[in-house]
Amino acid sequence: MTATAQAQTASSPGSGVFPAGLNAAKFPDLAFDGSVSYSIYSTDNNSPGSKGPLDIDGAGDPFPYMGLKPFTGTVTADETIGTLTGCKVGQARGPLSERIAAGVAMDPKGTWNDHTIGNPQEIVLPVGTWTGEGIKAIFRVSSFVKAWITSDSSACDVNVYLMPGVAGGKASLGTACTAGNGICVVALIK
Repeated sequence: MTATAQAQTASSPGSGVFPAGLNAAKFPDLAFDGSVSYSIYSTDNNSPGSKGPLDIDGAGDPFPYMGLKPFTGTVTADETIGTLTGCKVGQARGPLSERIAAGVAMDPKGTWNDHTIGNPQEIVLPVGTWTGEGIKAIFRVSSFVKAWITSDSSACDVNVYLMPGVAGGKASLGTACTAGNGICVVALIK
């Protein structure tokens, strides 16, 4: 008996690729069990993400994607993405607050491991490596993880719990998944 799996886009409208990268060098030392909250824009050496926002659409303004505006492009493994220096509090505050408020309204008692499908507090984060510094920094995507934005996040202090499971990107068969319609999952098709 043989089985075939392929990546498919799940119907999770609140989810999508969030404009922050996680440092692959921190893996596998990160917890995926809700026991640790990570600040993904922190410049702390222990933070899994510390090089600023990812310019996921190349337009120089990733901050709407911190909110409910869906990123409709495709992000795949081995892709390179430019980064921006720092997180602009004024541009980030509104969209992130809107995302968290919508998640809490949808699911007042929702948590990283017990929430309604489509809750916008569930996001997909690219994992990879940075080269260069400042505005010349480049992020190379290697994989993706699911995460839950905590309600105590504000503007550029984005705190998340990393979640178990397969998330976004390009499957081993080379199937690219579109970010705007939700997270990618590996589905048994045969």
